Amino acid sequence: MPLWRKEGIDVDQPDTNTRSPLPWAAEMGHTPVSQVDSYSIIGFAITIIVRNNPKEFTVRFGRPRGKAIGENYISITLESIDAEGSTNPGKIFKELTGTTTSYTYRSPTS
Repeated sequence: MPLWRKEGIDVDQPDTNTRSPLPWAAEMGHTPVSQVDSYSIIGFAITIIVRNNPKEFTVRFGRPRGKAIGENYISITLESIDAEGSTNPGKIFKELTGTTTSYTYRSPTS
């Protein structure tokens, strides 16, 4: 768990921890999590995860809206930097395809 995130923290209250990313988020053009319509992008409200800290969580990709959400998951990439300093993009959800009907996150500590 990141240093700025503590289990049970009230997401409706401002975080006064100096390690919180929120003080610099606005300066860098980021929108605070509480103001993001995450449901339309990733299929669930981020606050569900923050408040409940589930050990398992499933997002379904059925119907047209779900298919669009699944495509969002497929398009998420992460760049890594190799020993020579070159960036290498890679998909985070490698197992997802256009026909995948759901994705289940399982906590590694469950």
